[in-house]
Formats: sequence, structure tokens, C-alpha cells
Amino acid sequence: MSDLKARSDITPQIVELLEKTLGVDIESPDFDLLESGVLDSLALIEVMTELESAFGVEIPLDALELDDLRTARSLALLVAANSASLASVSASPVGQAFPLPGGGEIRPLDRDRLGEVAALLLMKRQPSQAQLEYFTSVLANYFFDHPHADAEIPSLIAVDADGKLVGFIGSSVRRFEFNGSPVRMSSCGPLIIDPHAPTIGVGLFLLQRYLAGRQDFTISDSATDTVLEMWTKLGGKRADVVRERWTVVLRPLTFANDHFLRGRGAGSRANGAVVLGDRAVAPVARLLLPKRPKLVAESLSPEALRDGIAGLPADFALRPSYGVDLLAWQFEAMAAAGKGEVRSALFRNASGAISGWYVYLLNRGGISHVWQLAGEASELPSVFAHLLHDAYDNGGAVVDGRVEPHLREVVAHRSVKLRPSSSHPLRHTNRADLEDVLFGEAAFLSRSDGESWMGAFGEAVNVIA
Repeated sequence: MSDLKARSDITPQIVELLEKTLGVDIESPDFDLLESGVLDSLALIEVMTELESAFGVEIPLDALELDDLRTARSLALLVAANSASLASVSASPVGQAFPLPGGGEIRPLDRDRLGEVAALLLMKRQPSQAQLEYFTSVLANYFFDHPHADAEIPSLIAVDADGKLVGFIGSSVRRFEFNGSPVRMSSCGPLIIDPHAPTIGVGLFLLQRYLAGRQDFTISDSATDTVLEMWTKLGGKRADVVRERWTVVLRPLTFANDHFLRGRGAGSRANGAVVLGDRAVAPVARLLLPKRPKLVAESLSPEALRDGIAGLPADFALRPSYGVDLLAWQFEAMAAAGKGEVRSALFRNASGAISGWYVYLLNRGGISHVWQLAGEASELPSVFAHLLHDAYDNGGAVVDGRVEPHLREVVAHRSVKLRPSSSHPLRHTNRADLEDVLFGEAAFLSRSDGESWMGAFGEAVNVIA
């Protein structure tokens, strides 16, 4: 008996696997997993993972039909018939649509469907027409109108058999250099799924098609546990090298009051007692900060930031290749997001060369997020100290950033608290020569390169299911 024939007789083992994985009784090999509702998007990932592990096969998602997933018997035939790699889906021709199991398809996002995407993003908020129009314009700016928008690496949508939009994954492309050669990075997010979509696994199929695109590598700054599970199944990894975060508290009472009020939906308003209390407490917290450096700050123009990136140490084999047009657009988009005031500064050494810079979003009374902090290794501690004092002088309560490899020694200070991130930074590439660099210390990737700076749409690669 051939190995393939033997695998077709594994129905009893699959019944047992399904009962263990799904926590339900499978009445017979023909029990309908779809009609019963026991197989949803998350359960599909678990079942596929368990099948591949138990039977030593890899099942390509783009070969699935809905009926393949319907019963233990059909899953047994699926295992017997498939051995292709899920993670090795080839790059698709630009503009090509791909069918979804059970009807519908995945296709590139057209500008004329942005209103539907906005409605999907806001489906739990009951938005007004004005809000829908605003979010539609923001989507157009982020995914069509930015200077590095790339028609070969588009945002994707999923539509059901009737043409209704049931899923979306955003695509933001950036140009990078790898050992001096041009490469394309894509940042994906948000990933949003209609919870009432009739087809299971829409998020998984969208992510699979996106990761199989023409980009050289893909990142996500702040993925959920669900997306992490899908991402790893599709051949990507969590970037543990940037999983840690650093935090410095400048005004403890103001921050605690702001956090409490926002948690109650009351907005931020510091009362007199809090203000007076922090006038006494904050100076003590300030004493714990690194000493204010004697640096002269210049305005950080797009041209200066481009030159600063170009002058990074040669140790960074992978680095952004920013154009002035992109940087001007991104600074404007950061400011327009309305989440705070964009503050930045540039510093030069005695010979006039760029020695460091920072960009952060100041949130007075709340958390100020650092998007990029870089420069010469000898100057970085002073640049970091200048940022903290700038945030303090301008009313910041807390400063938060990501512990990137070049900052690890800089943030090793008594005023800094380190903690694991609650979300997952993810990276993916199909290029073997990029693999080690992408997950190591030779990649200069800051939060300004991912999706998390994008205000309302940058909270996470987030599946609503």
C-alpha cells in the first residue's frame, strides 16, 4: 500500500485530533464542522497546524475548497492529497484575483472602494457620514497618495460571493538599502475582517496573499496574538530583538490622573490638586533623569534626516532609503493624525557633521511615543537625554519607546523602566540572504518605518473576529 493510500485511511485519527483540538464531540466522520459552527477562523489555524504536525504534511491555503474543511472524512482526503508548503506561495501577477473557499475572492484594493473599507474599520462605532468621509480621505492618503505607494504591492480586500467587502489588509511600502542595493519593505496593517463574513479564515487568506507579494520583506510593529499565530504559520517570525520597550515617567501624578480619567471615558483634565502635587513630585523624578546635555538643537528637516540615515554606521547592512518627498509627507501625516505634537531635533558634532537626531510625538499629560532615535554611538546618550528633558519641559508625563539594538546600552539608566511589549513585532522574508540581518542587529528599523505611527490606523495589525 502506498504512503498516499495509507494516509487516506486516517479518518479515525483525525476525528480524535479534532475532538482534542476543538474540545467538542465529533459524532461521526461526516459531522459537519461548518454548519455546526465549531470551525471558525481561529479554530481553522489550530486544526491546520495540528494536521500538519501530526501527519508531516504542509497544506497550501490557496488550494483549499470549503468542502475540504467540512468533515473529518474530507480533512483526511485533504491530508492525503497535499504536501506543498503553505509558506512558499509564489508571488502573484500584479492585479490578479484569488478565489476564497466557498466563494468570493481576494483582490487589490481599488480607490473607489475606500468608503467601504472605512465603513468596515468603523463598523463598531456607528460613524456619521462626516466621519466616514474623513476616514476615507485618511485611507487614501496612507495607502494611495504617499510618495512610495507601489502598485506592485497593493493593499488587498476580500469580497464574498456577492461582491460585498468582508476583509482588508493595508499596505505601506518603503524603500530600503541592503548592502547598498535597493530593496522594498512593506508594512502591513491594519488587518480587519467582517465578523459576519460567511467564509472562514478570511484573515489568514488575506495575510497569506499579502506575504506572497513582490516586496523583499514585510514587517508589522504591533500584532495581536491571533496575527502572530497566523504569521508564524505563514513562514514569518516574531522579532524578539525589538520586543522590549522602555519607559520614563516624568510626571507621575499627572499621568496617573490622565490614565484614570481616560479609563472612565472622561477625557484628560488635570485638576488643581494634581497640578500642585506634581509641582512637588515631578522635580524629584527629574533628578533621576540623565543630566541635561550641552547640545545645540537644530530643526530636523527632511533633507537632514535623509542625510543622517545615509551617514549611519556601516554596521547597519539594512537601512531606510528615505526620499525627501516621503519624509515631508510623513511628518505632515504624523501631525495631521491629531495624537499629539510632533517634536524633533538634529545635532551636529564639532566638525559640523550630523551626530544624532530624534523624532517623537509629544502628548502633554499622557504618553509621548518615540518614533526614531539615532546617531553616532558616542553621542546617543546625550541625544537621548535631550529628548527626555525636551519632553519634560513641554509638559510630557511619560516617554515610551522601543528598545532597538543600537539603543540597548543607551536606555540602561536608572530612570528607565524596561518591560516586554504587550503586542508582537513581526518580520517576514522569502530571501535567505535577508533572514539573519532582518532578525539581528544589523537592521536599522525604527517605529517610524512600521504601521504604529499612523494614528487611528496604527494601533495594531488587528483582526476583528
